[in-house]
Amino acid sequence: MVRNFEFEIAGENGEMRIKAVITGFYVTMTPKGRIVGQPQSDINGTVWIETRVSSSSAYMSFLSRDYAHLGWYFAIKKSGKPKAGHKTNHPYPQKSISFLTYIVSEEFY
Repeated sequence: MVRNFEFEIAGENGEMRIKAVITGFYVTMTPKGRIVGQPQSDINGTVWIETRVSSSSAYMSFLSRDYAHLGWYFAIKKSGKPKAGHKTNHPYPQKSISFLTYIVSEEFY
């Protein structure tokens, strides 16, 4: 099984950091809404809030804690490239912000 991202708890109420497994960089949103990778976890923009897309849905979305007042989400386009935060606030919900989550059991090597 290939895992691209790991999730680390960053606080209360579903706050987490998203870390790329291969590079070790944290997914970060810049003030302009761009999605970039940062090697340090304590930089602004690295904390995301896990929210359910709708109450009856299995899909989750990740709202940027620093830009929640603007409604900016972590999004990936069909091409696999990240979508800018300012393009994710309307219309809601977009397919690019919807992610299925599942629990993977611990593997011992």
